[in-house]
Amino acid sequence: MGILFGLFGVVFFYKLCKKLTINFVSTVAVLLFCTSPLFLSVGLFSLTDYFLGIFILASLALLTKETGKGTIYTIFSNIFSLKMFNKYAYQNWLQLFTLNFNWVLWIIAILGIIKGRISLIKNKTILRWFLQNIRKVKPIKTFYIP
Repeated sequence: MGILFGLFGVVFFYKLCKKLTINFVSTVAVLLFCTSPLFLSVGLFSLTDYFLGIFILASLALLTKETGKGTIYTIFSNIFSLKMFNKYAYQNWLQLFTLNFNWVLWIIAILGIIKGRISLIKNKTILRWFLQNIRKVKPIKTFYIP
């Protein structure tokens, strides 16, 4: 199953590279991709991440459309002309920042780091303890057994 999906992945990777570059570069990229030891070993064991990667390659190869100006040009054009502020981007930002509550976890983590830094600066007991006990650490003994 993994080998079959690997062949599909190579084909989709070639189609994606052919859309983005010239024929020679896409051929070399596919040769390097399909001879990669990681790609081969993960394909043999049919791991879930491998199938996900193949599906992402397939969606990028089949669902992307290059306008002829280039990807980098399109990105900079959208940033500098502020085309990235539209209703679709607003919906994505709404889902990312408000609906899935990751921002709550980030705020808790940042407040915890700030509180930890402030308490560490106020009383340097942890740093003092570390400096006093670093000299008392004994090395680990290792043995060689042939």
